[in-house]
Order: sequence, then structure tokens, then C-alpha cells
Amino acid sequence: MSRRTVLLAALLLAPLSVPAWSPAEPASAATDLAVPKRVLDTRSGLGADRGRLLPGEVLRLTIPGLVRSGETAALLNITSDGAVAPGFISAWSCQDAAPATSILNYFPGHATPNAAALRYTDAGLCFSASSPVHVIVDLTGVTYDGDLHGIRPQRLLDSRETTELRAGREYRVRVAGTPGIPGGATGAALNVTAVLPQRAGFILVKPCGATSTASTLNYLPGEIVPHFTFTALGGGDVCLRASADTDVIVDSFGWMGADSQLRTLTPDRLLDSRSGFGGRSGAVADGQLVRLRVAGRAGVPNDASGATVNIVAVNGSAHGFVTAWPCGSAEPMASTLNLWPGILRANQATLKLSSSGELCLRPTIVDASRIHLVVDAVGYVDGTVDRDPPPDPPPPPDPPPPPDGDDRFETLPVGAVLPSGAECADRVRSAAEIRPENATANSTRGSRANANTRSDWSEFSRVDGDFAGTTDEIIQWAACKWGIDEDIARAQVVKESFWYQSTNGDNGESWGLGQVRDTHHQSAFQYSVNAITSSAYNLDYTYAVWRACYEGVFTWLNTVERGATYAAGDAWGCTGVWFSGRWYTEWAIRYIEGGPTGEYGDIGVKEHYRDRTWETASFING
Repeated sequence: MSRRTVLLAALLLAPLSVPAWSPAEPASAATDLAVPKRVLDTRSGLGADRGRLLPGEVLRLTIPGLVRSGETAALLNITSDGAVAPGFISAWSCQDAAPATSILNYFPGHATPNAAALRYTDAGLCFSASSPVHVIVDLTGVTYDGDLHGIRPQRLLDSRETTELRAGREYRVRVAGTPGIPGGATGAALNVTAVLPQRAGFILVKPCGATSTASTLNYLPGEIVPHFTFTALGGGDVCLRASADTDVIVDSFGWMGADSQLRTLTPDRLLDSRSGFGGRSGAVADGQLVRLRVAGRAGVPNDASGATVNIVAVNGSAHGFVTAWPCGSAEPMASTLNLWPGILRANQATLKLSSSGELCLRPTIVDASRIHLVVDAVGYVDGTVDRDPPPDPPPPPDPPPPPDGDDRFETLPVGAVLPSGAECADRVRSAAEIRPENATANSTRGSRANANTRSDWSEFSRVDGDFAGTTDEIIQWAACKWGIDEDIARAQVVKESFWYQSTNGDNGESWGLGQVRDTHHQSAFQYSVNAITSSAYNLDYTYAVWRACYEGVFTWLNTVERGATYAAGDAWGCTGVWFSGRWYTEWAIRYIEGGPTGEYGDIGVKEHYRDRTWETASFING
């Protein structure tokens, strides 16, 4: 029988016999890690009675052989399976009252995992479910003597009661000083849940003030996706940034102090099989082993004994799972991340590193297909392991040469003769599609000129959206037609919509790639092919407005707030006008330059322009 058949049978169907937990002696370290071991499986009767956990019941789990020392916490991977209806699992230390929070949401047809860290006492761990479901728990580590202070879970944020996370904006959540967490906490254990997003995307969880191109939580439209994560705090706060609008819930499960051996990092990438970063290029086949060097990379010290990693599965076509463990140890009968068709999902695990500083990953997929894997480092466990440093990474390939001046679309001077849409269509360079969900709107070509009767600029009649292509090709076409630097356009579309034509913002008033606002630009919505239905029409109109401003048409700007300085020829000033409707007001400047966190003060268009955000892995991941 093949390894794949054995593991599928063991993990998905059969009972499992697992020895007691046997980490190193707690006196030698405050956090101990070992090869993951299964300690509960209600499908087989391991650790509890066989059968689904039912609503109204509380399952109590004690872990044989787990040695306690002072304040102890168990590091777990919790998986739901066999759900008959949508629901959620709550988990807590049995010495506490049941919390009003959940750790894992599930629905029929998928085995769904999530990490957790729970205070462990002689009373054991408690689990409840809102609808019948099997519960599987794998133990990956134990912390001792207050290395991780587990608390009764507390809700810190529920945006359904306030306002959803808007794409590209940074939201600050207070953690230190909330119930159970002292003001001096330097790190926290949080469960972050995306609730019913309208399109695919991700949330980055990071200490406020830090920058990162990684992702923490990935989701698809209409999902409810929980994700447990350790995170450092910045000034006692954690900051969230979503790539697509979504509601979010944040629950606290514990905290770490400055003396904890369990360290937190700003998320940083270790592996991306899509781009070849980290030494693996191309999707990983069923049963294929991936050896990933962790120690000495992405902020993890070379002598670390373990690491906390975020593992993401992308574009799977079948059910299965991914197993992760320290290389050099026997492969465990435990899973870290479960797979299903069309998956875009992450899970976190704190795992021991091998003597060579590596983790091993292996997917098991029922139809022997392939899966892309992305791994980010989010923390580590202090250690004193003597190992050689990682080899120098190969030099990155030379970037492709920029297009010739005749091909690249740059800002044309005031008064220049603008090319026609047909001329620009002939000049657009081929570009791959990174936003497949835009396909319908990208292929919807306009054919009727805008009937805007505004007397200030007759050139609005050139707006027709008469182009079809990939998202980048449409950005090029609009930039060419209206004489704006194509990279300014790319950066602004990042800021406005993260390149998703389905984006609907400003309380439902703004639409599409450029976020054309229907309350201010009614003529962009007058025909059946309009700024909602056609990506090309959306950006055609967006940059018609920009060009009118750039040509000096909007003299009314000198009669409103911060006026008297508006003049033609300011490309960035007119970029800010699109957002604020004013000339270099505070909000316009924040939109252009970036600024303090808050409703509008996050990454500015200039920063996206400078950093070429549209070329980064986290942006391409979407």
C-alpha cells in the first residue's frame, strides 16, 4: 500500500493510536516542541468517546504524559471534520467559564483546521460546538512557567458592530491593557476571523509601525475564516490591513512578556512556490517532500530551537492535507493544513526545527494533483543550537529591461495632443492577468461615447471604454489615452481597489478599479456598459477626470478649502483631487504621501509608486 493511501486512511478514516506527549524536561527551557502528535479524534474515540460533538455538550480533554511546570499552555492544531451543518467550535481551559468566543468556524464538506494556544491545568481543555461535528486535536508544543500566559478568551473587535475593514487601510486594535492582558505585554495570541468578504483577499496582522509584504489570513468570497496567530505588539497595539473589504473579529487568547522564550516577528516570507522564492519553484506534487531552511532566515535566529510559521495553500484542485514537521524526525500522522478544491487558506503552527534548521512539508492529495505552498515566518523559540549558517541565496534574476521610451506611457505635457483609444490599443504591451475575477468586466468593451454635458471640458466625450484586455493592459490603455504615467495609474489603482473591479466602497457609492463615485459622476453610469460593468470604461472615465484637472480646467478648486494655489501641470496634486475633491488638503496629502494610521492615513499612492507594489508577491497573491 502506498504512503499516500496509508496516510489518507489514517488521517481521514481510521482510528489512531498515539503515544503520550514526551517533550524535553521543562526545567531546561520555557517552551518545548516535538513532532506533532494526535491527542484527540472523535472519529476514532481517541481521547474522548467516539462520535460527533453535539450542541450543548462539553468535551473535556486531558493529555496523558503532559508535564506541567508553573503556568503551562498547550500549543494545538484543532480540526473540524464531518460537519452536517455550518457552525463553530469554542475552546478554553476547563478551569475557566465557557467564553463567548469561537476558535474555529466550519461547514459541510471540508475538514477545517486552526491553531490555538490554551492554558493547560489539571482540569484539562474544554471544547463545545454549535452543530454536530467531529473534533481532531494535534499537540505541537508546550510552554511552561508563564512563557505564554493563557487567558479566558476575550473579544477585542467585531467590525460588524462598527465598520468593516476597507481594502488597503490600516486599522489599529488595542490589545495591551484589555481584560486579562497587562499593559506591559509585548506579544499576544489572537484569533482573527474574516467574515463574509465579497471577494478574495487576505489580512495582514502585524505590530503597528512595522512593514511587511506577507499575509496572515487568506479568504475567498462569502467565507468565514478564523486564523490563530502569535503577533508582536507595537505600542500595545496590533494593526490589521485587508486587501479586500471584509468584516473582521479579533479575540485574545493569551499574551507574552519581554522575557518570553516564545518570540514574535513581523511576518516575513520563507517560501513561495509560485515565484521560486525560498528554493522551490512550481506547484508541489502529491507526496513530494519540500525541505525548507528556516533557521537564519526571515528574522529567525540561526540557533533557534523552533519557529512559528504560517503555511498557505493556493489553487488546489482536490481534497487532502499538508503535514509539517522537523526534518530528520519520523513523519507524523498529523496534519497542519487541510485542502479542498479552489483553496486559498492558511494555518499557523509552532514547530521544532531540525538540527540543520529545517522544516519538512509534504502534501497528500486524493487525486495526486499539485498545490502551491507559501510559508511565512511569524516567530521563533529561543535556543542554543549550534548549526552552520544558511547558504547564501542565489542572486535574483536580472529584472526585465524597462520598455523603450516609445512603448512606455508617460505623462504628456499640458496642451499635448492626446492619442486616440485605437492608437493606444495598438501600443499596449501584453501583460498577464493576476485578477482572474475581473474577466467579465475586462472583456466588456464600451462602444458609446460619454454624453457628459459639462461645459468645463468637452473632452469627456472621448470616454467610451472601447477596449478589452487583462487588468494591466486596461491600465496601460487608459494611461496612454489620457497621457498619465502608467505607473502612477497602476499605483493609484492599487490604492483604490487593489486592482479588483468588483470593489464597492464609500458606503456603496464608489465602484471599480478607479472607484468612480456615482454621487459625483453620474454620467459614468448612464449606459448599460458603464463604470460598474466595464473595467475599461471605469478607468477611461477616471483618467479623463484626472486629465481635466491636469489641464487646469478645475478652476473652482481655488474657491474651496485650501484653494488659491491650484494650477495646471501638477500630476500628483490632481491624483489627490480624485480622492478628496480638494487641492492639497490634509486628506489629499495623506492619500498622495501616506501618513498616520486611521481611516485614510495609510500607504499613499506615492509609496505604492515608489515600491512598485503591483510587482510584489503579496499583491499578486491578491
